[in-house]
Amino acid sequence: MISNVTDRIDNIWLPAVGGNAAAIGLGFELAAADNTTEDYIGPATAVTCWRDMQTAHPGLRGPFGWNASKEASDGALFINDVAPSTVASRP
Repeated sequence: MISNVTDRIDNIWLPAVGGNAAAIGLGFELAAADNTTEDYIGPATAVTCWRDMQTAHPGLRGPFGWNASKEASDGALFINDVAPSTVASRP
């Protein structure tokens, strides 16, 4: 999962914005850890991915929950489990 994100940022998004990492936000589709599927990742994986992306590409604009209705129905995973850790890891 993380290598797929890195590949997309390196080969698609950064070239599309002239190398300006600050023009890129990183969206996550989240699921509870016991309900993870190929389309969704658990909160811990999202935090790890964000931290890895910040190390590789300082200045990324920020993370966000991709699916607001799923976010609400799953108990606000992004707000409760991901956002506090990603905000704390910003340079």
